[in-house]
This record gives sequence, structure tokens and C-alpha cells, in this order.
Amino acid sequence: MMLSNTDFKMPEHWNVEPIDDSSWRVRYENMEGHGDVLCYNVAAGIVLLDIDLSCYELPVAAPLGASGFSMNWCTQDRCEVDFGPDGSAVVGEGLLCVSSTMARAFTYPAGGYRGLECFVDFSQLDPSVKDLLACFGVDLEQLSFRLCGSIPAFMMRPEGALRHALRVIGDLVSRGTPDAGALLAATCEVFALLNLVDPASQRLACAYLQRSQRDVARRLREAIEADPTGTAHVAAVANEGGMGEASLRCYFARMYGKTPAAFARSIVFKRAARLLAQGDAAISDIALVCGYSNPSKFSSAFRREYGANPLEYRRRKRLEFHGETPRTAVK
Repeated sequence: MMLSNTDFKMPEHWNVEPIDDSSWRVRYENMEGHGDVLCYNVAAGIVLLDIDLSCYELPVAAPLGASGFSMNWCTQDRCEVDFGPDGSAVVGEGLLCVSSTMARAFTYPAGGYRGLECFVDFSQLDPSVKDLLACFGVDLEQLSFRLCGSIPAFMMRPEGALRHALRVIGDLVSRGTPDAGALLAATCEVFALLNLVDPASQRLACAYLQRSQRDVARRLREAIEADPTGTAHVAAVANEGGMGEASLRCYFARMYGKTPAAFARSIVFKRAARLLAQGDAAISDIALVCGYSNPSKFSSAFRREYGANPLEYRRRKRLEFHGETPRTAVK
């Protein structure tokens, strides 16, 4: 049995566009962000999602049975996988997460995500795929148990042949509608290479965050976003949550991949870059808006972030706006 776009739970504001009998595109755009998800039936029981989002949540659930596993390769930003009572794990950029427990939800702490999600439903798996994988000594049910065992998820950083095989899948789906045979072959190669992984030596420590820990990290993020130049956010949120500042910083770093200070700094300099590119405000005025009373210190910090001082950045962005190519690139 093959899945179709009608088998997926979609909110009303998501637009589903069938591509052919085995693939479809899901899009949405509103005040909260935008998303573009390409969905492929690799084979009966195996569905692949190519995800490109600018939002905090993907409200699309694959209708897989209780017996199966999921695979998530994050290529940009971060993905939080919620396992309910077992807590949640955050998959950072470049990491691969294999889970034998079907996630209840996928959220994106940094407000964006790029990656591949693969879902396998053992009850619907095509017998021909089982036979093909058996030629390489792969049984997907045994593979899932070997990697995950009694824990919700196995996390690793793919290298070498496995990383290359994942990139092949990414290249295939980036070209539009991929050849079905090539996509199946590439997916089976990933499974075969996963079968060679030694979980004892390649497993990354995965500290699961409970709901209360995620919630307090989000409150700190919201406080920083509202006032990125503030200096008392960690203390205030930690006190409100009845925890130590060190614990809060730890939860925040697990969720967002940055310390609270680094997260605030990225917001400040994005604001500075926007002001430089879009207006004529004096550098000293922009420095003050960003919390710097000393323009020289602001310029030095901006250079570390963007590879150019503020005046150079403004000049190059204006050249780009007028269709000219600056001699050296800036971020």
C-alpha cells in the first residue's frame, strides 16, 4: 500500500499540490512563517520528506503504524523531536537521528529547518524492498532495535560513505521530481550503511529535555527576542522558573545550539545589518541601538560577525542592490 497526500494530517492553511501518483508538495505561508515540504513515496511503507521551513512547527504527521521507525538528517538549523513521556531530543545541524518511537511532534527551536525525514512502516513495507535489503544482510526491524534498543532515539554524526549516501538523496530531490528507481536505490544504500554502524562507538550522548525544561528555555528565548540588549534575562527567567542560572543556560544551549549571550548577539547584529543595508543612519547611532556606546567596539564586533566593518558592509550591500558585484563577499 502506498501513502498519498490524503493520508497525511494537514491544517487547513497548508496547500497540497499533487505532483504525480507517488509524490506531492505541501506549502504554506502566513504571518508565522512559511514552509515547503516535498513528499515522496520511495516504496510501499517508506516515505521521504524534503523539508525547507521558516517557522517553529511542522504540523504534518505521517500516518505510520505503531511498528516502524523514523530517520531525521538535519542539514541546517535544528529540529526538536518530541517523544512524549520520554522527553524530547534536539537534532543539531549535521546530525542523524534514528528513532524507534514515533515522534508526537516536530518543532524547530531556531525558527527554521532544512533536512530530510524518512518514515518506515514495517506493516506496510514492500516485500520486494525487504528482499533487496536482505541481499545486503539488512533487516529494518532488527536494524531499528539494534540502534535504538530500549531508548527512544539513536543520535550520530554521519561521516564518510554514510554522509555521502545521504547527500546523494538530497541531490536527487533537489533536482525536482527524482527518478523513482534512483531514489529507492539511494535510500536502500543508506539503510545498508546504517547496518554497518556500531552504536556503542558512534552513538552521541543524547540528553532528553522534559517539557518543563523546554518551556523555560523558550521563555528565555522570547525574553531575549523582545529585548536582545538586556542583561538580566537569564537571572529573571531562572528565578521565575525556580532553577539555577547554570541549569537554564544548559537547557537553552541544548535547545538552540547557542548560549543565551550568543543568541542575543546574533539578533543584535542581524538588526544592525538590516539598518546598515536599508538606511542612512550614522554608525554611532546604530551602535547605540545595538547596545554599544563605543562605535569602535561595535565595528570590531560587527566585523567578527560579518567579515566586514559596518561601512564596508553598507557599501557592498548597496552595490549588490544596484546589480554590481563587490570584490569580496560579505555575509
